[in-house]
Amino acid sequence: MEALRQASLSLTSSLELQAVLDAILKSALKLLGDATNGHIFLYSEDEGRLNFGASLWSDGRYGEPVAMPRPDGLTATVAKTGEAIVVQDMKASPLYEKAPPDWHGAIVGLPLKIGQRVVGVMNVSYEKPRQFSEDDLHLLRLLGVQAAVAIENARLFEQAA
Repeated sequence: MEALRQASLSLTSSLELQAVLDAILKSALKLLGDATNGHIFLYSEDEGRLNFGASLWSDGRYGEPVAMPRPDGLTATVAKTGEAIVVQDMKASPLYEKAPPDWHGAIVGLPLKIGQRVVGVMNVSYEKPRQFSEDDLHLLRLLGVQAAVAIENARLFEQAA
């Protein structure tokens, strides 16, 4: 819980959108220590599409996404449904049937929502297949709520500036 409290404090320490997105991913990878990378895609209601926001790898690199969301893939499905998707093994998931052969491991797609409105999707992935405990998912959901509020505050600040 202390790690979650610290994550919450870091998310509210800036109103600059890129800094907020980077803090969200840093917090997610810290909370779930065995995660290998994370990506955030922001949902634009005006455009009805997902746009790349940020990425972070376990070695500390920030950069571009591995791939943009596929229309029938995990990220787009999470954005459409507003529900988290947990894939314990990409090789066994229908969402990854058409994915590149080198994609493997586990991934969680988490909607970042304010009420019922999706403002983004955060994906946290793992090098190897794994089981997710209810505690893991609970922590991610709590972080997701804080992340959505921080993203919305940063967007509103940019609009007002």
